[in-house]
Amino acid sequence: MKIYFLKTAQYDLRKNKNDRYDYLCDLGLQKIDPLPLHINSLTPMTKYVINSTLKRVALSFQNSSGSIFVPSDNLREVIFDMSTMCTKQEFNKLGSSIVREKFIELFINDTLPQKRLFLFDQIRSTLEQIKLINCEEITIVSHSFKLKLFEAYLKTNGQIESHPELIRNYIYIDKKTFNFNEGFEYMI
Repeated sequence: MKIYFLKTAQYDLRKNKNDRYDYLCDLGLQKIDPLPLHINSLTPMTKYVINSTLKRVALSFQNSSGSIFVPSDNLREVIFDMSTMCTKQEFNKLGSSIVREKFIELFINDTLPQKRLFLFDQIRSTLEQIKLINCEEITIVSHSFKLKLFEAYLKTNGQIESHPELIRNYIYIDKKTFNFNEGFEYMI
């Protein structure tokens, strides 16, 4: 089975640095869930789609006759508290690179609001769900950090669970995780 892992369609990221930090802090804690900039802007690549329940994903899809959409809380973004990762001044100076750097540290130290075991349980549960589906291709639509965890888990054959420092091979401090509507493919 071929799996297409895709990041959600574009949503508001606040270009104004003065309110972007506070906005992204709320976004990371899932206190807000913005609409996609263009509702129905994502065309499903396959007949079967499992997607995050956050509305910025759920409202991204074009109506596609015959497509089956299955919302899953397991595909929601990893919760993180950006305000504990960096100050507004650090963020304004360094941008998203400091968030990625701190996310890596918190993940390795297992000090994110959601523990690694919980995150890996979500990944394993989703992979078990996929195995029960009788189709040749499936699309998974989620969020940046969650997709990176899926990628690391799959490409290390689960070794990242016992060696969390392997996340450094998948999240790069100076490189965006995924662009909107992009991701990676994997064969099971």
